[in-house]
Amino acid sequence: MKTIEQTQVANQIQNKQNFKVEIHSQHKRLYLVTIREEILEKFFKEVEKIDLQRLKYVEFERFYLANKLDKLVGDNFSSVITGILKDREHGGFSLNGNSKLSNKTNFIKLSTAITHCVGKSMFDAMTGNYYAEFAVKHTDESDTYLRSAYKSLHLHSDGAYEAEIVDWLLMMKLDEQNAVAGNSKLLHIDDWEEQKKYSKNPIGQEKVKRQGAKSKNVEAPQYRPTFFEHNGSMGICFAEQNIKPENMEQAMYFKELFHSIEQSNACVSLHLPIGELVMLNNLFWLHGREPFKKDEKLYRVLLRQRGFFVN
Repeated sequence: MKTIEQTQVANQIQNKQNFKVEIHSQHKRLYLVTIREEILEKFFKEVEKIDLQRLKYVEFERFYLANKLDKLVGDNFSSVITGILKDREHGGFSLNGNSKLSNKTNFIKLSTAITHCVGKSMFDAMTGNYYAEFAVKHTDESDTYLRSAYKSLHLHSDGAYEAEIVDWLLMMKLDEQNAVAGNSKLLHIDDWEEQKKYSKNPIGQEKVKRQGAKSKNVEAPQYRPTFFEHNGSMGICFAEQNIKPENMEQAMYFKELFHSIEQSNACVSLHLPIGELVMLNNLFWLHGREPFKKDEKLYRVLLRQRGFFVN
């Protein structure tokens, strides 16, 4: 039997006047949402006087962007993308924000409008803003794999160490130079071959200490189970660097779980061009990044927003 979200998505996903939704060519579970270029240009023009500092300081301006985009696109745009994210069968989409007015500032405005059509972005302690913007370069002195260009950013869910539960995650490529490889890695846990083996293990139900690296600027640890029920299905909370096992048994369980997801044949490599975003349900999607090929001039800037659904 289809869920309410699946029925709504099936009914609403048709070619609309100003946008269309289709299955993504790179992943059978992802949708590709395309907004007409003329609508994107009109959106960018109508919000051009709102600068990024104002978006950082004034929360209602973020919802203003969402309201403006939703009205310009029409055809229940907010409801459609929210339904996609809540739909267990899919739970994610990609959207290209390029137009004749494309630039970094407009990409940030568009991503903000998209997230606030769905819910509300959380404060990102790493950057002191509602979004994080970080660069990957040839050299790296950080304390996480996030900026380690030549190592795999392993599959994980976001915000395991945060006080609030992260419902969804948006990632958008803002800029890129001399970057070869470095594709996103995506795994929907219903495709993971050994999900039941690990989710039914008692250790997977135990509340485990989670704590972010120093650069995350979140000192208080969180205690959460790795697997939990979400709308009658399985959810996951996993990020290798954040887990602080109490004993050898826990450590070996997480070591084996880590190996299992990294070796899964269901993990898909996704290429995102500059100006394209991917938005995922963080409760049942895992994501990561493949290593780049070495280049001293490597430079990539990625934007991240994460948050929760609101009525």
